[in-house]
Amino acid sequence: MNPVFGNTYASVYDTLYADKDYDGEVALIDRLFRQYSRQPIRRVLDLGCGTGNHAFRLAAKGYDVLGVDRSAEMLQQAQAKAGPHAVRFHQSSIADLKLPEKFDAALLM
Repeated sequence: MNPVFGNTYASVYDTLYADKDYDGEVALIDRLFRQYSRQPIRRVLDLGCGTGNHAFRLAAKGYDVLGVDRSAEMLQQAQAKAGPHAVRFHQSSIADLKLPEKFDAALLM
C-alpha cells in the first residue's frame, strides 16, 4: 500500500475537504441519474470512496451503495462515521476489483 493513503492522510482527509460541497455534488449526481438513465438507478458503485462522504449522501437519497477503496485506513474512517447509513464497504484497488454483483451506475469522484 502506498503510504500516502495510510493513517496520517486518512485521519485528516475529512478536515482537508471540509469545504467541499458534497451535498451539491450528490444532488447533481442524483439529477443526472434521473435525467439521463434509461432505467431507474438503484445500485451504485462508489469507486475510490475514501471516507464515504458521497456514499453516505447517496444512501440517504435511497440508493444501495457499495463503496470501494484500496486504503484500509480510509475505510476504517468511513466505518467509524457510518452511523445509521446503510452503506457497505469493500477494500480493493480498482484494477483488482472483482465483484459478483452488478450495479446500475459507477462513480469515481
